[in-house]
Amino acid sequence: RRELSGVSQSPVGRNNAKTKQRIRFNPNTRTEKNKSQECHKIMSLWKQNKILNKHSIGRIWSQRSVGELHASRSSSSSVLPTHLTAGKRRRRRKRSLSSEVSQRHFQPDDILTSEYERWKDMTNEVHEFSFSKSASTKDAQMWHQAESCLQIWQKEKDLDRCLELLRCLSSSKLFIKTVPTESLLNPILKLWRSELFVHAENDSAKNVLLPSQMSSLLNRYERIGLIKMDKASHSMILDAASQMKDPKEGVFFAQEYLTNWIEKCQKQKNGQSVRPDVVAIGSIIHAWVGSNLPEAPKRAEEWMNVCTKFLNIQPTTQLYTSVISAWGKQGDAHRAQDWMNRLKQRNLEVDLSAWNGLLSAYAHSNNEQQKKKRGPSPAKQAEQILKEMKQRHGNGELAEAPDVVSHTIVLDAWSRQVLRERNAKAKAQCARRAIQLLEEMKQSPNPSTRPNTISYNTVLATCARAGLVKECESLINEMIHEHSQHPESLVTKMTGVQPTAQSVALLLHAYSRAKMDPMVAAEKAEATLKDLLPTLGIQPNLQIFNNCLSCWAKASNPKTNVPVERATALFEEISSVHGMKPDIVAYTALMNVLGRHGKAMQVQSLLDDLWKTYQDALHSGDPNAKNYKPTPQSLTTVLHAWSTTDPEQTEALLQRMSQDYDAVPNVYSYSVVLKAWARHASSDQYPNAPDRALAILEFMEDHDIVTPNVISYSSVIQAFAEQGRAKEAEGLLNKMLKQLQKDPSGKAVKPDLYTFSAVLFAWSRSNAPHAANRAEAILVRMLELYLSGHLDQPPNVYCYTNVLACIAHSRQPGSSQRALGILRSMQKNQSKNKASRNAAAPNLFSYNTVINAFANEIGRMARRGDDVTNKNIESLMTEVFDLVEEMIDLGENDPKMQPDETTYLTVCKAIQNVRTRSKHKKHVNHLLSIVDQQRYKPTAGMRRQFRELMR
Repeated sequence: RRELSGVSQSPVGRNNAKTKQRIRFNPNTRTEKNKSQECHKIMSLWKQNKILNKHSIGRIWSQRSVGELHASRSSSSSVLPTHLTAGKRRRRRKRSLSSEVSQRHFQPDDILTSEYERWKDMTNEVHEFSFSKSASTKDAQMWHQAESCLQIWQKEKDLDRCLELLRCLSSSKLFIKTVPTESLLNPILKLWRSELFVHAENDSAKNVLLPSQMSSLLNRYERIGLIKMDKASHSMILDAASQMKDPKEGVFFAQEYLTNWIEKCQKQKNGQSVRPDVVAIGSIIHAWVGSNLPEAPKRAEEWMNVCTKFLNIQPTTQLYTSVISAWGKQGDAHRAQDWMNRLKQRNLEVDLSAWNGLLSAYAHSNNEQQKKKRGPSPAKQAEQILKEMKQRHGNGELAEAPDVVSHTIVLDAWSRQVLRERNAKAKAQCARRAIQLLEEMKQSPNPSTRPNTISYNTVLATCARAGLVKECESLINEMIHEHSQHPESLVTKMTGVQPTAQSVALLLHAYSRAKMDPMVAAEKAEATLKDLLPTLGIQPNLQIFNNCLSCWAKASNPKTNVPVERATALFEEISSVHGMKPDIVAYTALMNVLGRHGKAMQVQSLLDDLWKTYQDALHSGDPNAKNYKPTPQSLTTVLHAWSTTDPEQTEALLQRMSQDYDAVPNVYSYSVVLKAWARHASSDQYPNAPDRALAILEFMEDHDIVTPNVISYSSVIQAFAEQGRAKEAEGLLNKMLKQLQKDPSGKAVKPDLYTFSAVLFAWSRSNAPHAANRAEAILVRMLELYLSGHLDQPPNVYCYTNVLACIAHSRQPGSSQRALGILRSMQKNQSKNKASRNAAAPNLFSYNTVINAFANEIGRMARRGDDVTNKNIESLMTEVFDLVEEMIDLGENDPKMQPDETTYLTVCKAIQNVRTRSKHKKHVNHLLSIVDQQRYKPTAGMRRQFRELMR
């Protein structure tokens, strides 16, 4: 034997003609410079089979690490007694230091950096050995060393080195047995799953193996016998897939993986295969429920059937709860109730989560079944289920009492019910019912039922959608008071009340929908932003600024420039004061304000700035770049701004939407352009406006990009009506009615009151002799369609007034009596049909149109000049003054029905056609007396007309 400070290759003895050598290290005599060289020399000798004992490599590594520990510590306890012999000292040092090293190696938090690097080197040497050595029974110690490395890197949470070791072992014939599943494989899979979740949350899952990649890798290892997967291994892969956001790597892969697993078990009839358990079924069902895909509930039901019929596994309460939640997210309360009944029939314990899932199903219900059955609303049904839960808890059938989550789901049901209601009164009733339920929660003796911040915000959203500003202000003040009284309750997330940024945003949303002066609402919204937020210590976010900008957009009035100035200042404050970047909502709100004031050029400049911001965000790799991309809604706002001034520019922007801004125009974008042409159709600058509008409508019909709606057809009809082209207008109406008859499924566009009114207006602007007859025929057809259910509403006052205008301009004899007859029918229908009382009631314009019909007929009769005609003229003049007296009587209850300047000028027109001098003077005096009795101050036009009559 020779004691070496380094590594010597001098032969000491011979065995089988091969030089072998025992090597003993003295760690204290080695220098740091020789350490790495020593390792490679030793491993080189070992690989060449020149070391007497191959398995001493583990002891060599242990001594080497211990020597480094001794060198790094100045402790006298590491010095052995000198009275021992050299052999005893060597053996004692070997035992004590080996135990110390093993303890330190298996305590990852206490391993020094130098030791960590040494384990790296050792892993690399294992890799080299695995590629250069053939399988042998003498490799058991090396296999044990590889397992030790796997344990070290697994406890060090170094997933890459664990997978690299497995890869190297699989590529060689070194392994003599499978990797232990419970102690090594499953911890490595658990480490991989946790790292996958962390990277998935940061959207950087490219650095970690995806579930499909890990599955392929493990299948290859299992085929060659390196590993053997158990139920836990398969379940961890399924669980990892269920958490993936990408459906391809998530739910779709989990579906395929579990299907292949079941097919593999069915092929192996020896019973040695690992069969899926309830955990695996739960993972795939959870994956489908979390995917929010349209087919998720049906897929979850299919796996429940697989669980019971093919695998003979009894589903747990959690699986039933997951299926109920899946149908709840789809808003199918009927299917959710069906699975709840199945759960009860299984005699399983129905926990609070299952009941909350059923409540959520009614909260998200689409209300289609209730419309067909004319049953209670989904919100009322959810409240009935909540009462049933309370009764079951009182009887002991439900272990847990309905908590704040259960009550908040019912509050959300009422909040969604507000969106379903069309009547403002019904919306207000839903909001007040939510407030009552909140009061019941506050008075409940159960602490778990007390409302929290989420409950208050849900009621705030309900009141904001209903436009109840006072209730929203009261709720905010109540939240402030509750927080000041119990600030310690905010320790937990489920309890405690504190106004948040969302609470303030909902209050501002209520101001934007309030039925009050828009300018006052905008002032209150900005005061809340400036004064209330600093008091509460809340930093304003983009949603708060966007809602405040929406208030100023609603308050826009071309008569004042205040909304433009205040909205522009708020928009600049977002970036200059608070350091935030305005998003697409803020840009759209400001463009809406400027567009309503006719500032189309500034709106276009904002759009260009928004597009530049989006392009810069894309080039810089900003993950929030989509928040700055112009949407069809924002581009439609720009179209609105251009539509009031330049229809050609509006149409040009429509054509550039998809090319320049990567946005597909929707039906509202096309409708804005059609309205622009209809608005400028009466101008001499655009004589071909109706034809341009018709060309756009035909393009919509011929292409599948967008389907025209009733607004599209009505806008084109209005364009024809502005130029008096009644035949083209009625032709479009007849085309819509024919399509409605051919398509009974309801997909065809159904005309509404605005469509019919536009056609009637077209005939009133027409000079055709049969215009009155066509208008009356259309009115009769409207009544028939309403009675048959093909028209949602009966003819309103505008439809009747357009027919009266057609009759007034008609030259047919007896037109005045026809107009008076329609006026009396309007009054008769008003007294009979209470539903259409406000819609068809005659207004001031209706009476003025009838008086105009009398004036025109008096003029035609006066041209004849015979005695019979003069008598008829006197009779018609009597009816004219009777109508004026009738308007005066109606004006006592409704000031809007008082005779106005148009009324008196129309009467003057009728008097002027009277040829008899005595009768003429009589009618003039009668008219002047009526004006004096009403104390109506004559306008300049009336005084001029009176002077002409007195001559």
